[in-house]
Amino acid sequence: MIRDKRTLSGRMQTGLNSDQDTNKRLKVLFLASWYPNKEHPVSGIFIRRHAHAISKYCDIAVLYINIGKSDEGLEISRNNGIIEIRVYRKMREFHNPYVKKLYNYLLVYIDYLIGGYKGYKVVKREFGRPHLAHVNVAIYAGLIGIGLKFFHNIPYVLTEHWAGYLQRDGGFYKHTSIGRHFILAVARNSQAIITVSSALKDAMISCGAKGRFYVIPNVVDLECGASDLSSENQEKKIITHISLMKDDVKNISGIVEAVAVLSQSRSDFEFHILGDGPDENKIRTKSKDFGLLDKTIFFHGMVNAQELARFLSKSAFTVINSNFETFCVAAAESLFCGIPVIATKCGGPEEFVDEQSGILIKCEDKAALISALNYMLDHHSEFDSRQISKKARSLFGSEIVGKKIYDLYKEVLGWNG
Repeated sequence: MIRDKRTLSGRMQTGLNSDQDTNKRLKVLFLASWYPNKEHPVSGIFIRRHAHAISKYCDIAVLYINIGKSDEGLEISRNNGIIEIRVYRKMREFHNPYVKKLYNYLLVYIDYLIGGYKGYKVVKREFGRPHLAHVNVAIYAGLIGIGLKFFHNIPYVLTEHWAGYLQRDGGFYKHTSIGRHFILAVARNSQAIITVSSALKDAMISCGAKGRFYVIPNVVDLECGASDLSSENQEKKIITHISLMKDDVKNISGIVEAVAVLSQSRSDFEFHILGDGPDENKIRTKSKDFGLLDKTIFFHGMVNAQELARFLSKSAFTVINSNFETFCVAAAESLFCGIPVIATKCGGPEEFVDEQSGILIKCEDKAALISALNYMLDHHSEFDSRQISKKARSLFGSEIVGKKIYDLYKEVLGWNG
């Protein structure tokens, strides 16, 4: 029997069961390598924001497999209309270094697949068969994406956030040859590859990734209006930094050193750090050694979205001193609230920070950072806060980003619904 290859390939590509499916609401399964969970409540928060943004246009379920310290189990929850399914598997401990290495390089992926199999059975029961899967970060979640494509004829798109492709990070080349080939296979077999910045797209291509690339940014979802620059009415001007404190990436130590120099010539400002992370104690100690802790430099720990928005409304400007970024949510959040930014040309911010919204400097340039801080303290009120916010909302607004991704879904599926 001769079959229509075009029809067969079309069904393989789209995952549609019949023409009638195009009249239904599109069902998309988010496969998330990172996602907020009970061990790490803010992990992959930007992936959740993408899911919420897209849920305005189609039905979304999220499947996340956590291999860590938690006891094995399964959670099903609903968050703003999204079904979230989390499968917890306990990471195995081995004393033998060779067995431990074998587990980390191979057996952990088998554990992940077992978790994915259990999770997908719940997806089918609670959500139904998806028309499309959306892999978020190739490592781990790509295993399930490839499995769904080749065993269930469900295609997938890939969104990549991972800094490992960047030369400064080098994580891609730290993987084994098999691992690198797998990552590239996830990209090659996707219907489309979304990166959150052009710099990340270029980095993926330089690592050998092939596919149809689209640059679509992260979502900013803060309830804040344009800043009224209320810091003008404060005794001290507030400089803000937001990050999960990993100093080799964010170079917060460099900001502390610049603030220490600046504090010798002026005392009209305070430097506030929002967030926590592995290097918080190191940065606190450095601040204390300069005699600035709780005098000029203040730590606030992790804050929620409402607290962040309120804090930004009081800030004169935000400073980002990263060595590398794939996007830089902190810079986008600041602009969203109308706050100008000092940022390094580290891969993400230079794609949306310009002369109207801030100052860009080279990475690891202490003199340039001190000069920019000095200038911004005197001139931050000259930036048009409302225009900064308006432009940022046109780039990072939930409805804007969600519609772009939904339109891409329809394009790769040939969806007419």
